[in-house]
Amino acid sequence: MTLEQILERHPREPACRLAALNHWIAANPPWAAALLLRAEVLIDFCRYREARCDLRAARRLVSGTNPYLERLHGVCCSARGRWRRAERRYRRAAAREPEIRLELSEVIARQGRFHEAEDALAPLWDDAEWRVDARLAFARLLRQQERAVEARQVLGKLLKIESEIPAAYGLLRDLNLEGGDYTRLAGWRCGDADGNFYDAAVALARFHRLREARQMIAGDHRQAERWAYLLRHADNYSRAARKLQRLATLECTRHWIIAGGAHLHLGRFRPAEHCYRMALTCEGGDFDEAWLNLGLLCRAEGRWPEAVDCLQRSLELDPTVQNARDALHDVRRALAYPLSLN
Repeated sequence: MTLEQILERHPREPACRLAALNHWIAANPPWAAALLLRAEVLIDFCRYREARCDLRAARRLVSGTNPYLERLHGVCCSARGRWRRAERRYRRAAAREPEIRLELSEVIARQGRFHEAEDALAPLWDDAEWRVDARLAFARLLRQQERAVEARQVLGKLLKIESEIPAAYGLLRDLNLEGGDYTRLAGWRCGDADGNFYDAAVALARFHRLREARQMIAGDHRQAERWAYLLRHADNYSRAARKLQRLATLECTRHWIIAGGAHLHLGRFRPAEHCYRMALTCEGGDFDEAWLNLGLLCRAEGRWPEAVDCLQRSLELDPTVQNARDALHDVRRALAYPLSLN
């Protein structure tokens, strides 16, 4: 089977693709393209250390700067919140592949440097292939800064160039609902019946405006819990996981499951598994979700027989979860391959 056939046969089956790539790499001489493809799957599975090993091995097989390799290094860094390192990698990649400027701009914006993020998009502004994505990204940056009038102007000009862009209409609709204030959507500035401003705080946290978000929940009787969730919304997974574990009890699965997800996003499989297994010992809650997440963790680690068992248990509790069905199908097909990377 060629690499092209592997990609064609398993477009949305990461475990199957990983098993096929492991088999191909073991049976053929070292080739950078195969190592990069496997690194991409390992990153999707949050196995960053192994992905970096493949990236280093691929680097030894290529000459000069490989933009795809540099981009994957950037993705590894971004996933763990290492924005400066990610920015350096994306800059190297963007020097060869201009479309990577879209990801570079996002990483810069996450550090609060919005004007630099806008400048990163400038070379794509009039590029026939990427102008739509660049202008959409620019409009989102303006929205983050609550510059609604300018964002509408950008979207209006874009829709005159190409009228069939659903994402532009969706963003324009949200801007109109917000009325120029990102946190106004659904009346968030007014607070809820209890006088809480949590939804407004979530809106601010998603744009990494944590100081303002924290002020929104000051005095809330659930301030500690809500601050942990705000950290997660701001992609600060490490602090969110620590705080959620301190808050978690055996009464409900919720905090355990979300703390496990935060650990897993950082590639911390053992703490994540501990959280999911603690969720399964709780008195009540979403046990189907706990089994599903544990199954997805086992799939990511390559513990496929355990993944099958966990996913089946999840489906026994809730047969309607399509995500569990897809993952179970993927793992069963992956078990057909003789080699696994553990």
